Amino acid sequence: WSADVCSSDLITRRKRDSEALRRGEELYRLIAQNTTDAIWLFELASNSFTYMSPGCRGIIGYSPEEMVGRSFEGLLSEESYRESMQSIAQRIAAFEAGDATALHKVAIYQQRHKDGHLFSVEVVTTLLADSGGKVRQLLGVTRDISAREQAERDLRRSRDRLSRAEQIGRAHV
Repeated sequence: WSADVCSSDLITRRKRDSEALRRGEELYRLIAQNTTDAIWLFELASNSFTYMSPGCRGIIGYSPEEMVGRSFEGLLSEESYRESMQSIAQRIAAFEAGDATALHKVAIYQQRHKDGHLFSVEVVTTLLADSGGKVRQLLGVTRDISAREQAERDLRRSRDRLSRAEQIGRAHV
């Protein structure tokens, strides 16, 4: 009888764990599939994207299927590409040497859209390491910030015009 109870408890626990895992996977899929940001996974060994969320279509014009297997090259301006590759290499070296501050980074790059035009994106990356501490992948979130940058430029121009108008007004008083 005791072995039956243990076996029954084990089966119940496994079912509960399996259901919790299924709900967790469903939640993550729901988030990734419905955000306007592009969520991606990049494998360093193959130098390619292994996952790209549907948000990439609205940001860069490519479908997730077109992105999987591609490298970063050609997706950023030449300057942004060099800067990002240098930053990734430095961060990996620092992280693998024990610097936990290298784990996450937020950067702004010039992204190339499928149609060829460049625009600003904010990219948040996290280094993903194996159990031995060796970085194997990058987890990233890319967000189009071109509208935010345009609003900031417009605000600066408005402030400049207001400042000039105030100076003119004071000069005539």
